[in-house]
Amino acid sequence: MWGLAGCAGGTAAQQEELDHDASVAVAGGVESMTRAPYVLPKSDKPFPAGHTELYSTTRRIAATGVSAIDPHYSGLAPVEAVNRALGKAGKTFADLDVLELNEAFAAQVLGCVAEWPEFDPAILNPQGGAIALGHPLGASGARLAGTVAHQLAAKGSGTGVATLSIGVGQGLALVLER
Repeated sequence: MWGLAGCAGGTAAQQEELDHDASVAVAGGVESMTRAPYVLPKSDKPFPAGHTELYSTTRRIAATGVSAIDPHYSGLAPVEAVNRALGKAGKTFADLDVLELNEAFAAQVLGCVAEWPEFDPAILNPQGGAIALGHPLGASGARLAGTVAHQLAAKGSGTGVATLSIGVGQGLALVLER
């Protein structure tokens, strides 16, 4: 369903160039995580033999949700987006196997989870969040959706949500089923 085409080179040179002024590792920053995302929607027609594992990770996009809130609280925008997407899909947090919430900042995740009292934090970013994995500039949504799809594929079934805030108070959420 998804992929990231890496941009080779640059990171070591960037690190060397910025070491004298850097307060955090450049290799973990958005500017060094730039990738080209691609998402392949799939029909019910089979793919050629030998290629199905790459394209069969998701069975259905169940719903999407969009929200817009006061930009001063932009990090909380995923809360309403997820609530709307789950409502459209006829799902609750109890139905979820995984929720990938993009960590624009660590505190943002804590704020969102606090707004979902019925949410089980054990299903939150089980492979690590964006702070650990990176959130590539312009590709965070594809990375999140792909991570959910691959986790559901490994399990063999289930429901997952990918969500993120996208600045100036906007939030997006995607409910995937396998």
